Amino acid sequence: MRRYAFTLIELMIVIAILTVIAAISIPNVLSYRKHGNEVSAINSLRSISSAQAIYKERNVRGFYGEITDLTNAKLLDTFEGADKSGYSFNIKVGKGTPIAQQDYLWSATANPKLAGTSGDRYFFVDQSYVIRFNREEIASAKDSATGGK
Repeated sequence: MRRYAFTLIELMIVIAILTVIAAISIPNVLSYRKHGNEVSAINSLRSISSAQAIYKERNVRGFYGEITDLTNAKLLDTFEGADKSGYSFNIKVGKGTPIAQQDYLWSATANPKLAGTSGDRYFFVDQSYVIRFNREEIASAKDSATGGK
């Protein structure tokens, strides 16, 4: 009875084909992961914006809250050290310029932990609720709006 087996050449050809397929697909997988992290960061900033609006309405003095205030009020899921999905989040709450009454302002940033690896864009949102981005440095109110992308 004759046994059939793969020759060394056939196995090497299969391994070469699989290597080529992996070399083509891995960069795409990494770019999809970065894009997913960016979408997650935008959605987290939307959640922070909504939580700030609710927190201000519930607060007798009309103050906005830090991340810990928003999580303690059960308006946000717990941010572990203000990091989530490859991005670091920071909320700044401060007193702005008085307009008729005292006006309190807030801003939040989402910065990639490893620029170019976990994300390509830096994000910013404030009391205007417009999410803005910058590709080179920490985003601010002067940068372009995301446009839902």
